[in-house]
Amino acid sequence: RRRAGEDAPPDTGGVGEAVGEDVNRTIAILQPGFRPWLGFFEQFATVDWFVYLEDVQYTKADWRSRNRIRTDSPQGWCWLTVPVKKGPEKMPLLEARIDHSVKWAARHLNLLRQFYGKAPFFSRYYEPICEIYSRKIDSLVEFDVLLTELFLDALRITTTVVYSSSFGVGGNKCEKLLRLCQACHADTFYDGAAARSFIDDAYMLENGVKMVYQAYNPIPYRQVFDPFIPYLSRVDLLF
Repeated sequence: RRRAGEDAPPDTGGVGEAVGEDVNRTIAILQPGFRPWLGFFEQFATVDWFVYLEDVQYTKADWRSRNRIRTDSPQGWCWLTVPVKKGPEKMPLLEARIDHSVKWAARHLNLLRQFYGKAPFFSRYYEPICEIYSRKIDSLVEFDVLLTELFLDALRITTTVVYSSSFGVGGNKCEKLLRLCQACHADTFYDGAAARSFIDDAYMLENGVKMVYQAYNPIPYRQVFDPFIPYLSRVDLLF
């Protein structure tokens, strides 16, 4: 995996390769997520460039700061949530800071050990996860990205990564996505199926960008408990 502009720090990204290039790329544009589901990684693996959309408004109790793991409870899963400090109204995601006054990290790691401790690859990945947790990272985006990189490495996904804040583009939801596509010299935008509700395909195409929507159907895999439950955090597959 490579970041455009090799020397760019994790919280800003780099866009040196985009300037002056006459190329056509397929890109995905998604907000960083906390241990995202497998469809997130399918998008990552499909495109030439992956844009972390982190200069948009932070939303509470969303996939940026929580996800589900498999358990032996009656419902079969539980939430793992990263507490975020209260910020100003309409706080940008890239300004979201983790609240380390709450003892959340130990709970996460204990639950992972409790429910996945006997999984075949637990010992391989648990310690790297613990190491990331031990850093007590303040930035939610940085924390999410570091955990995501662990899984990208495991899957050998080497897609180039950039950050939306590097481009400084604005506009409403659809305009901003178009401008990001143009800044990345992309002629194809690969987005999730839910994006059909707010993206104007004709508008995008008129401006040189073809929309392709994901049609991801989870394939059952071995889990620590039966029956199979789809759409869990990717650690469910990692272990």
